[in-house]
Amino acid sequence: MKLPNAHLAVVEQEKITGYLLNPTHRYGASKARFFTGFGFRLEDWETLARALREHGKQHEVSIERETGGGSIMIVEHDCVVLTQDVPDADLEAGDIGTVVHVHAGGAGYEVEFMTLAGKTMAVMTLLSAQLRPIQPRDVAHVRELAATGS
Repeated sequence: MKLPNAHLAVVEQEKITGYLLNPTHRYGASKARFFTGFGFRLEDWETLARALREHGKQHEVSIERETGGGSIMIVEHDCVVLTQDVPDADLEAGDIGTVVHVHAGGAGYEVEFMTLAGKTMAVMTLLSAQLRPIQPRDVAHVRELAATGS
């Protein structure tokens, strides 16, 4: 489904300059690397705002689940929580990833998992049952990866 009322979408300057294009933001740094890799610049934040609004009009989103307040949708670039271990990729339930692609209207997702230092651990194709959206009361937790010998 398309984003409801996409023509009314507002993308605030602070969301872009203080988060999405801020390479020093605690949670936004990986997003800043992503967007600057596609040529978006902090000095020209309006270009990214226009692109995000257009993306909302043109691309599909998926409904993850219904709540008393409406639908929670997972879209590209959302942070999500892994709900089950993926031992082959050294991922554990509770790890946080970023959706880089939505497959078949939400049947599956391509999700990138990174260390806090910005190193990609894995890019996985996951079913919707294997992840969930970030919730307001979620707290990030650090775990150290086992040494790989390299």
